[in-house]
Amino acid sequence: MSLTYFVTPHTERKKKLVIQARARVTRQRLLLLDLLREGEHLTADELYQRAKGREPHIHLSTVYRNLQLFARRGLIDELQLTGGRTRYFELKRPQKHYHAICLACGRTLDFDSPVVERVRQAVEAETGMVIMDVQLRTTDYCSQCYKTRKNF
Repeated sequence: MSLTYFVTPHTERKKKLVIQARARVTRQRLLLLDLLREGEHLTADELYQRAKGREPHIHLSTVYRNLQLFARRGLIDELQLTGGRTRYFELKRPQKHYHAICLACGRTLDFDSPVVERVRQAVEAETGMVIMDVQLRTTDYCSQCYKTRKNF
C-alpha cells in the first residue's frame, strides 16, 4: 500500500506520531492525523465525513477505533466544549491552551493564558494537591457575530 497519496510536508511527523502510538502506519491513520492537524475541533462524525471525502472506503468504526487509540496514547485531546454530550478532538499540543466558543455561530477559538498557570500554582500551594489538568472554556460572541446581533 503506497503512502504517496498522503505525502505532505508533515508526513514524516505524522508517521512518527503513529509510531509513537505504537501502532502500524496506515493510510487511514495518516489521513485522520492530517485532518486533525488542520486545527479545527472536530466531532468523530465530522472527521469521518472529511475523511470519506478523501478516502471513500474508510468506515466510521475505523475513525472511532483510531480516535480511541490516539487518545489512549496521548496523541489527541478529547474535549467536551458544549453543554451536551458532543465530544471534539484535536491534536495534543506542547503548550496548554483554552477555548473560547461563540454562542451564535459555534466557532471555537484557541487561546493561551499565563494567568491560568499562576492560578493553578496558587491553588496547588493553598491545597497541597497536585493539579493534573485545568480546563477553561469561555462562551461569548465572536467579533463577527457581535457586530450582527442587536440585542445586547
